Amino acid sequence: MKLQLFRHLGQSLRHATETTATRVCRGSITHTRRYATPIVRGDVEDWQSRQTLEEKVQQIVDPGAHVRIQRSKEAAQAERLQRQRGAGAEVIQGRAHQRSGALKELSALYARVQKKQGKEITAGEYAAFLEGFCEVRGMQESVTVLRDMRAAGLRVAAVQYAMVLRTARAEFATRVVYEIEEEMEAAGVLEGENEQAVQNGLIAGLAATGQTEHAYAVYLEVRKRGMSIQRAGIQELVAGLASIDEVGLALEVLRAGTADGMAFAPETYAALLRAAGRRMHHEAYTASYTQLTEVAGARLTEGDCLGGLDVAARSGDVELATNILQRLQRHGYALREQHLEALLEALVRRGQWARAFAALAAMRRGGMGRGPSTLRMVTRTVAASANAEADADAAFDALVAAPTEAVDACVLDALVAGLALGGHVEAAEQRLSTWFTRLQVQRTAVSYVSVLRGCTHRRNKTVAERVLAQLLDDEALTAPREAYEQMVLVALLQPNYEDAFVYLEAMKAHSMLPSWRTYAALARRCARVRDPRAHVAVQEMRKLGYVVTPALLSFVDTHGRNARYMPQAKGDDADAGNSAGFSVDGAVDSAADSAADGAADTTAESDGLSDLRDLLGTNTFTV
Repeated sequence: MKLQLFRHLGQSLRHATETTATRVCRGSITHTRRYATPIVRGDVEDWQSRQTLEEKVQQIVDPGAHVRIQRSKEAAQAERLQRQRGAGAEVIQGRAHQRSGALKELSALYARVQKKQGKEITAGEYAAFLEGFCEVRGMQESVTVLRDMRAAGLRVAAVQYAMVLRTARAEFATRVVYEIEEEMEAAGVLEGENEQAVQNGLIAGLAATGQTEHAYAVYLEVRKRGMSIQRAGIQELVAGLASIDEVGLALEVLRAGTADGMAFAPETYAALLRAAGRRMHHEAYTASYTQLTEVAGARLTEGDCLGGLDVAARSGDVELATNILQRLQRHGYALREQHLEALLEALVRRGQWARAFAALAAMRRGGMGRGPSTLRMVTRTVAASANAEADADAAFDALVAAPTEAVDACVLDALVAGLALGGHVEAAEQRLSTWFTRLQVQRTAVSYVSVLRGCTHRRNKTVAERVLAQLLDDEALTAPREAYEQMVLVALLQPNYEDAFVYLEAMKAHSMLPSWRTYAALARRCARVRDPRAHVAVQEMRKLGYVVTPALLSFVDTHGRNARYMPQAKGDDADAGNSAGFSVDGAVDSAADSAADGAADTTAESDGLSDLRDLLGTNTFTV
C-alpha cells in the first residue's frame, strides 16, 4: 500500500515539474516573439528546444554568463600567447575576441538557414540577423543580409539602413559605406536624410583610414550641395588633414563647423595645435591654443608649448610667447634657454630692441644666452630688413641704454654682421670702427670675419682688403683661418682671381690648413676657365686626405680638359699672377727660389700656357 502511494506521488511530482518547465519555456517564447519559426538544423527541425531563429541570434550575440566566462578565458590565453611571442601588434582585447567568435557562429547559422530548401525567411528574422551582425561588427555580412532582403522582395526600412551605416561609420568601413550607398540607390531610398547620412559616413570613414584627400573632396561636394555635415565627420577630417600637415585646410574645415554651431572635442584642437606647431602656422596655432587653454581648460605638454614658442618667435607674437612662458611657470616647468630665446626673437622681430636687450640681460644673469647662437636672429632680422642701417642704429641706441649684462662684443658682432650680410658692407666697416670705440668694447676676430663674410656675399674685394688690413694692424688679434678663407673666396669671385693664391699661400705660411671648401672653390673656379691648376688642386686635396666627391671630380674633368687659361696682366708685370703659386708640400715659392732657378725659368715664363704646363709637370707650382 505504501509502495503504491509512493509511486503515485512520484508520478504526480514528475507531471508537475514537466508542466512548469513547459509553461516557463512557452512563456519565454511568447514574450520574445509571438509568431516565431523554429530553428532549422539540416533537415530536422529542433522542436525539442523550441528555440526560434530570433532567440538563437540573441543567444549568439549576448551569450550567458558561462559562455562569457569561457570566452574571456580564451581571450586572456590569446593575450598571454601574444606577449610571449613578442609580436608588436596591439594586445587582443577580450571583447574583440568575443565578437569574432560570435560572428563566426552567426554566419554559420545564417548559412544553414539560407541553404535550407524551400525555407522562407521572414522580415522579422532578417531584421534579427541584421541587428545581430551589426552588434558583432559584421559589416560585410550586414550588407549581404540587405541584399538578400531586397532579392526576396522585402522592403528594407530606412532605420535598418541607418543602423548598418552607423555601425560602418563607427568601424570606419569605407567600402561598406559605398556598398550601402549602392543598395540604397538600387532600392530608391537614397535621398534626403539617407543620402546625407551616407555622405557623412564616407567623410568619416575615408578620413579615418588615411584617404584624407578623397574625404576632403567628398566634404567639398557635400558643402556645395548644401547638406549638413555631422560633427564626427568633421573631427575625423580635421585630424586627417592635420596628420598630413594641411593646416590651412584643417583650420578652414574647423571654422566652418564652428560657424554651424558645433562644439568639437579637445582632441581635435590638440591635433590641429601640433600640426600648426610643426608647420609654423601662426593663425591655426593661436586659434587652437585659445580653445584648448581658455575654453576647454586643458593642460598642454612642454612639447606643445615649445612648438608654440617657435611659432611665436617666427611670427613675432610677443603676447603669445609671454602667455606660454607664464603657463609653463604655473605648471612647474623651469624656464630654460630654449624657452627664453623664443621671447627674445619675437621682441627682435617686432623691433622692440629695448625689451629685447632687457630680456637678454635677464637671461645672462641666469647664466644663459652668452653664446653667438642666441643672437643669430639679430643678424637675420637686420640683414632681412628693408632699412637695415636705420634698424641697426636703433638697436645700437637701445643697447647704449641697456643693462650692463647685455653689452658685449657678441651683440655688436651680430649687428655688424647683419649690416654686412644685408649688403651694407661700407656701413658695416664704418660701424666696426665707431660702435666698439663708443661702448669701449674690445673687437674680436669674429667682428672682422663677419664683415669679410658680407664682402664675400657682395663680391666687394675693396672693402674686404681694407678690413683685413685693419685686422692685421690690430696687435691684440691674430687673423684666423676664416679671415684668409673669406679673402680667397672673394678673390675667386673677381675676373682676375690670381690674388686667391696669394691669400692661400699666406694661410700656409702661418701654418693654417685650408679647408675642403676652399680647395673645392679653387678647383671649380679654375675649371670654369679651363685653368689646368684645377687638377693640381684636386691632387693636393687627395694628399691632404680630403674626400674628392664624384661631382667635383666630374666638374673638373669636364670643364678643365683643354687648358686655355692665360694669366691676365696686372700692372706692368704681365705674369705677376703666376708669382703667387704654392707647392703640393705647402712651401711657398719665394723670390729667392725664383731667382735661383736662373734664366731657364725666365724663358719659360714668356709663354703663359707652356709655363703652366711645365710647372704642373714638375709640381713646383700648383694651383
